[in-house]
Amino acid sequence: MSIEDRSLRSLEWERLLVFLAEEAESSAGQNLALSLRPESGRALVQLLLDESEEALLLEQNAQGFALAGLLDVALPLARLGAGSTLAASELFAVKEVLKISNRVKSSLALMEGAHFPRLIAYGPRLVSLKEIIKQIEDAVEAAGVKDSASTTLAILRRDRFRLDAAIKEELGKIIQTHSGGKVLQEPLYTMRNGRFVLPVVASMRYALDGIVHDASQSGLTIYVEPLSVMELSNKARIKDSEIEREVERILTALSDMLRPNTAAAADAFRALAELDLIFAKARLAIKYGGIKPLLSDDHSFNLIAARHPLLTLQNNRLSPPRPVIPSDVSLSGPAYTLVITGPNTGGKTVLLKLIGLTALMVRAGLLIPARAGSKVALFDRVCADIGDEQSLEQSLSTFSAHMKNIVDIVDNAGPGMLVLLDEVGAGTDPVEGAALARAVLEYLKDCQAVTIATTHLGELKTIAFMDEAFINGSFEFDEATLSPTYKLRLGVPGNSKAATIAARLGLKSELVARARALVDVSAGELEEVVARLDQRLAELALEKENYVRENEKLSEWQEVLSRREDELVFEREKIRKQYSAELEAQVKTTEAELKGLIAALQRQPQMAKAQKAREELEVIKKELGWLKPQVRPANRGRGAAPVAGPGGSGSAGAAGQSLLDQLQVGSSVLLRSLNKIGTVQEVIKNAAGQINQIVVSMGSMKIKVRPAEIEPISGKVKKSMLHEESKRSRRLALEKSSSLDTPNYKDGISLTGERKMERHTYVRSQANTLDLRGKRVEEALSLLEQFVDGCATNRITPFMVIHGHGTGAVKSAVRDYLGSMQYEGQYRPGENYEGGDGVTVVDLAS
Repeated sequence: MSIEDRSLRSLEWERLLVFLAEEAESSAGQNLALSLRPESGRALVQLLLDESEEALLLEQNAQGFALAGLLDVALPLARLGAGSTLAASELFAVKEVLKISNRVKSSLALMEGAHFPRLIAYGPRLVSLKEIIKQIEDAVEAAGVKDSASTTLAILRRDRFRLDAAIKEELGKIIQTHSGGKVLQEPLYTMRNGRFVLPVVASMRYALDGIVHDASQSGLTIYVEPLSVMELSNKARIKDSEIEREVERILTALSDMLRPNTAAAADAFRALAELDLIFAKARLAIKYGGIKPLLSDDHSFNLIAARHPLLTLQNNRLSPPRPVIPSDVSLSGPAYTLVITGPNTGGKTVLLKLIGLTALMVRAGLLIPARAGSKVALFDRVCADIGDEQSLEQSLSTFSAHMKNIVDIVDNAGPGMLVLLDEVGAGTDPVEGAALARAVLEYLKDCQAVTIATTHLGELKTIAFMDEAFINGSFEFDEATLSPTYKLRLGVPGNSKAATIAARLGLKSELVARARALVDVSAGELEEVVARLDQRLAELALEKENYVRENEKLSEWQEVLSRREDELVFEREKIRKQYSAELEAQVKTTEAELKGLIAALQRQPQMAKAQKAREELEVIKKELGWLKPQVRPANRGRGAAPVAGPGGSGSAGAAGQSLLDQLQVGSSVLLRSLNKIGTVQEVIKNAAGQINQIVVSMGSMKIKVRPAEIEPISGKVKKSMLHEESKRSRRLALEKSSSLDTPNYKDGISLTGERKMERHTYVRSQANTLDLRGKRVEEALSLLEQFVDGCATNRITPFMVIHGHGTGAVKSAVRDYLGSMQYEGQYRPGENYEGGDGVTVVDLAS
């Protein structure tokens, strides 16, 4: 047996695999679990750990794959590939595997690639042979070939059933004829050699014509097939042969149909078995609290609150479960060797096995029982010398057996190797054993092999004070209760507490005192140093407890402040919405008043009405804060007098009139009452040829005005005023946006690509809400299409689609559809109070 195999046995690797196999749902998964071995290569180990972590996430959310129906079809598929015809039971098993493959493939397709990339990678290996599944399912069941497999088979089996009925009817008649007589031993029929027979009294053999097929052990009863039944039985035998041939034809056809897909089906079966193993790892990790550790780039490791997996699993089965005391153990920097000392029964051997099993579990893709943030080194080889290795067959003592293992370890020592030595140097003279153990540890250190060794030899405790590649470790011992605490301390050597333990076990006090007196001076000094270190560690532990309590108080205050911040945000949002609603109502009222004024101007375009409307408009602008100083056109000249109104005099009036006389259809003019630019549509003159009225268009609105109410403008003036009006519109829009305190929603998406969606308070109702939670993608899209059509027809907007989070498949499908639908509009993720990213709010364009 190699040192690696002996190490696996010492660390109880096979026992851990038994626990793992119990979590597998199929026999194929159990076989993979029992044959699991540690892998090599950083990339492969990282892949295995990622797979287990993804499966753990699904199992914790009760979303694992049901693989209990996965039958082992490796051998049938191998026979099929070699050209054989499968039996009905084998075809049924293959069909069940294909159904599971199809179901799991569909489930993997619905998962988000960003969250489950490792598991989704199994999708291409799975097959969806739906047509083959259907044909096998229509023809075969667990008990054999169905009658519906072919019309011929159905007819043959119906005929065979009729022959059976005819045989039984004939036997019934014979029994009735001889009832009450002494011919039949009993009034019933039975089967012998596949033939229907009657139990006849041996002495009455010739009273019933027929063929004898058997006799009882006593010879008093013979079993006779009546001649009248024989012909019917022969026909039944012939019919059985025909049925057998038809069944064979059906099985051959099904096997030939499946044969081209043999390789794909076999790979799908292997992929399903591997998935079963991955989820078995996840379920086992849940039982012992497993996490995915970080992989260090060198020999260093740091296990936080680590527990022995086998001890944890074993204690969980007790009633009530017994907790396992966790240990923190680390090795980093220049240190390559950890020497653990301390009392007997203190947990040293358990810690050795914990470290060794953890190193093996990581390489096999098993999550480790430790706290998040733990880091492990990737060791290529794990070699252990643990336990009593005395061999009677090889006539080896305990020391010789240990030394044989150490020789093998030393011969193969090198970087990337983890060595676990239990009671190194024990079993021989303490002085020689200590010297030999030190030589071995120093050699392993020089080979850069990470070594964890336990010992009671005092000489080994001093190495760490002289060589930074060594570090001491010890387990605490409670002097008050005279019992170990099983808590590891790094950097401090421990005492064996032999005298203390002996006293606890009842050794006479004078013997204990004598033993302590015999301890040499140097050992006494070392114990004094250790005692001082113990005292300092106790003080540090107390300081740590105080720090933890203060940190907990700080965390509580942080939670209070966080809740208060959330409340303030909620109040701010409430006030913002209230103010927004009031401002929106005010804007709508103002818009209605403006529309009324414009309509009045169109009906009665007299100057008096226009002046009154202008005054009212100025009042509205002032109330809303819209009144801005008007920019006069640059080319009108300084000190230029305004154009005189009707009946005015002077050169200015004459100049204005001369300009008006030059007006033509299409000329640009300034409508003074509204301070807007319009275009001349029609010039109406009186009988004397003077301009009486002018029809001016502004967008879709047309207004009749008098000449005094307009002012001709040039192209440059028009361009300047349009530029100022554009700037003023943008500034007003910005002021309105900032006054509403509208946040910038990055996730708000315009369906037309032209504008962002405004946030409105959404009030849910049955008519404007669609709930798609729990639906598959196809069903969800069908319901969504009908719902959007209904909302568009009935002018219901905005409306909400609830899809939840889940794997994200339904959410992505909903938003993809909304992004490409035929209706114009916008959509956005919901606010926190609406449901957050678990809902989508849609606003169709009116």
